[in-house]
Amino acid sequence: MKTALKITLVLVFVFIVCYQIKSYALKQSLVYDQCLTYVHKNQELIDNRQIEILEVEAEVSRDPQAVGFNSADSKLASIYASRINDLSSTRNEKLKSKQSLAELYLKTAQPDRAYNLASEALADQPYLATSSALLVLITQDKVNAYLKERKFDEAINEYNNLLKLPLQEGYQAAVESQIASIYRKKGDPEAAIEAYRKVILNHPYITNYQALAALRISEIYLKNKDYPKAKEELSNLIKLYPNTPWAKKARLTLAEIKQ
Repeated sequence: MKTALKITLVLVFVFIVCYQIKSYALKQSLVYDQCLTYVHKNQELIDNRQIEILEVEAEVSRDPQAVGFNSADSKLASIYASRINDLSSTRNEKLKSKQSLAELYLKTAQPDRAYNLASEALADQPYLATSSALLVLITQDKVNAYLKERKFDEAINEYNNLLKLPLQEGYQAAVESQIASIYRKKGDPEAAIEAYRKVILNHPYITNYQALAALRISEIYLKNKDYPKAKEELSNLIKLYPNTPWAKKARLTLAEIKQ
């Protein structure tokens, strides 16, 4: 009986010691993790501050006519690239760094690199606003160059290629609207009307672009002196999109036609 009691007491003692050791180890682990988190956050703050300083330095020293990086740009690019390739970086940190590096490429007259990196960021996370805006800006420059030479089909192809990417919807609507306007410049009213109808159909929640598309369709009908269809488009615009800026324009135009 005494032996059994001794064994029981020993087991209880061992259990208590093991429990205390485990608790201590767990506390030490938590402290270690907290320290790592603190160090990581502080390093991130230091890096962000360094980036802010370098951005100012780069803007001040950058030659608008030069192609490529100055000294500050190179340091910025190195920080962004390091974050992109760092295995400890979060997904959002990588995305933000890709977009920042793409912006840097665009500012330093390297549009192809900017386009590729922004496309990569958009593939990682579709519908990003910053990446979408960068891609539209870069494509607009190419389109404008084609339009100066009256190469309408090439300009339209550039925009159609852009629409293959998962742009944020507002930018999709803007690009589709631009395609329609190029058809007008080309002198193809039927294709322009079809393109504007696509804007209205594809973007039911972006009423400003829908209303603008309807107004542009009415303008095409007016230019062709098809007044009944123009009135119909304007009336529908006022009815469907009464709170848009284009509804006011539609009311004025409709009043002029009736006179």
